[in-house]
Amino acid sequence: FETPFQRFEVTFSDNSCMDLDGVNNRIYLWESLDRHFILEPSSSDLVERMKNVLRGLKPKFISANRIWEEQDGQMKEHIDLCVNEIISSVNRKKESFLRNGEVLDTSLPYRVLEEVREGNPYKSADEINQEIHRIEDRRNEYYDVGLVQKRERHLYEKPFEVSADSSPDLLRMMTLYVRDAWSKYGVCDSLYNELVLLRRIVNEDHQYSNKKLRYSFGNRVNPITFELPNGKSIPLNALSSGEKNDFIMFCELIFNSRANTIVLLDEPEISMHIAWQQTIIDELLEIAKMNNFQILVSTHSPSIVGDHWDYVVEMQEPNGEGASQS
Repeated sequence: FETPFQRFEVTFSDNSCMDLDGVNNRIYLWESLDRHFILEPSSSDLVERMKNVLRGLKPKFISANRIWEEQDGQMKEHIDLCVNEIISSVNRKKESFLRNGEVLDTSLPYRVLEEVREGNPYKSADEINQEIHRIEDRRNEYYDVGLVQKRERHLYEKPFEVSADSSPDLLRMMTLYVRDAWSKYGVCDSLYNELVLLRRIVNEDHQYSNKKLRYSFGNRVNPITFELPNGKSIPLNALSSGEKNDFIMFCELIFNSRANTIVLLDEPEISMHIAWQQTIIDELLEIAKMNNFQILVSTHSPSIVGDHWDYVVEMQEPNGEGASQS
């Protein structure tokens, strides 16, 4: 209530409501249409009732000042923290990939014998071959973003195929192999989608002065870099302030904003190229759908809004002055 306002209301999916009266300094908590509580801001009961109303709500604030962040009492470049978070996510997924693969591989002989003994259904040779090609395509996609290592070509000079006259036991074993392969790669699906989306936004939608985002997670020194047209790599700290702001914002949205979160994004247009502003709402909607969160954006830029004026709520003084968009 230190900031002057008239009224602020939040309505939840269960029709409960929190209504802040800035004129009379009161808080109304509506549990239903005919049952509500009136609390003073200083009420000792306020915190507990607020917890009940806001149960399950996870807010995340992304400030307009994104380049620097305080950590352990020191100011650090936020972009370094973003890179470390991405690398940690990749390493965790790789560890899960290896653990899951080890469990499946060591138990494979026992499960094959059980499949044969039980006479379980199996895929046809054509179905298995199609699945194997799809699995190899998936592996190439994962290699493209650095989630798996390059495979030595001499290990498979010819594409592996199951012959049409294969025995039922072999088909059962290969059916199990295909099932296990999808289980292994499924561990990294969400991270793969996040890495691809960040790269697409940076390289295709925003195009940082002809610099291309590159992943090389096998490189411990520079696992994430930008590559110039001449092939030279530059570290992320060499980006411009506008590029850093943009990159940090999308890293926070894609990798650190999870399901059932309400993301509060302050002035995304800070240092942002006008062409980038024109695509940002579509990109925010795509990320919010992928990660299943809601987002509230505060902006002064009509370019950000674009064709999405149906999402806009104008904030202004009663006299009509000081208008801005949200």
